[in-house]
Amino acid sequence: TPDIAPGFISQGTNIIGGTPLLALLANYGGPTHTIALRPGSPARNAAATSTVTSDQRGFPIVGLRDIGAYEAGTAGNIATTLAETLPNTGPTSSITPEADYDGDGSSNQNEIIAGTQPANPASVFRLNVTAEEPGFMSIVFPTVTGRNYTLQRSDDLAASNWVNTVLTINGDGTTHSFRIPTTTPARRFFRIVVTQP
Repeated sequence: TPDIAPGFISQGTNIIGGTPLLALLANYGGPTHTIALRPGSPARNAAATSTVTSDQRGFPIVGLRDIGAYEAGTAGNIATTLAETLPNTGPTSSITPEADYDGDGSSNQNEIIAGTQPANPASVFRLNVTAEEPGFMSIVFPTVTGRNYTLQRSDDLAASNWVNTVLTINGDGTTHSFRIPTTTPARRFFRIVVTQP
């Protein structure tokens, strides 16, 4: 497997010895599964004489060509971002979208969507709730450009009873807030759901 191979060979270029620093075979965008190049992989920018213009996924070459079917630094998906940016200190299974690299209770995928750092347990999406005039409260939160923030409510916290309010904000990198009436019912729960459009 890529995790334990002492070296690797690719068409046109040989790299002998060392660790290839490869991610797991997975969907990193494009029509087929590929193996992403982790930070510091010796395969990055190592096929300098290649004349190809895209990788196996159909993504363009960035700078010098990388060895293999995967070009690092191209737009992909959450799995691509995680594979190319998380440190090489843990097993490759810890960089999947479903895993929790920093052990803070939030999956890597949720952290990318929320705009927090999956490798930093202190980086969390925090809400600040404040009372306003009688009968109203504000939920204040940071936003990330390219995300939508929707306020949901529930009267009993049952998983199936969360409903969207009419309040949705498009993130722009600044702090925003939702102003909510608190008069009825006597008890109501709120949460903010962050999504990528």
